Amino acid sequence: MGGWDNAPEYGGGLPKWLTAIAIIVTVLMCVGAAWLAYSNAAAQSTTVAGVASVIDGDTIEIHGQRIRLSGFDSPERGARCGEVNVYQRSALALSDFLAQRTVSCTISDTDRYGRGVGRCSVSGVDLGEHMVAQGWARDWPRYSGGAYADEEAAARRDVRGIWGMTCADDLWRSQLLALREAAMSQPPVRIVILMEDGRSSGRWSAGSP
Repeated sequence: MGGWDNAPEYGGGLPKWLTAIAIIVTVLMCVGAAWLAYSNAAAQSTTVAGVASVIDGDTIEIHGQRIRLSGFDSPERGARCGEVNVYQRSALALSDFLAQRTVSCTISDTDRYGRGVGRCSVSGVDLGEHMVAQGWARDWPRYSGGAYADEEAAARRDVRGIWGMTCADDLWRSQLLALREAAMSQPPVRIVILMEDGRSSGRWSAGSP
């Protein structure tokens, strides 16, 4: 045999040195792709730690950075249940729990207000888990995936925090109504639709009389 049957163009194997180079290049590409994925993941999340100031029941500040605690929601500013300022009570509950201890946060996003959004803990206890379990906040499935659903169910059952008050469910219902009223207060926008016969038809958006 003249060796022609081993030539690549006839289906023969590649030279050993070329095969070795191909393997090395493939390995380097895989390692590079893995490192890039790791770097991107690290860049998307930031760790912040320190003594926190409490802004409200679901927002804190560490080293001048405001952080919206992810996955749960506490009563908004001005929320009351009879004579009880539940907005203030929720904030105080969080402040009492932190008690000047070091808070560790993993920031994974930024909201429209420029606040970091993430999960935070104190001595290994997730702040969302604590606030919801004590009845001063609600699970927010849209962002938590139901992570605090069991804590909320237990707080409701044991009538802790806001669940021991008669207007607990109304707190969030009133927040939704406030958002709707805010949207309705915006100047109306006239939408004009051109009909097939050349005529135009118009209607007003929400907020119009």
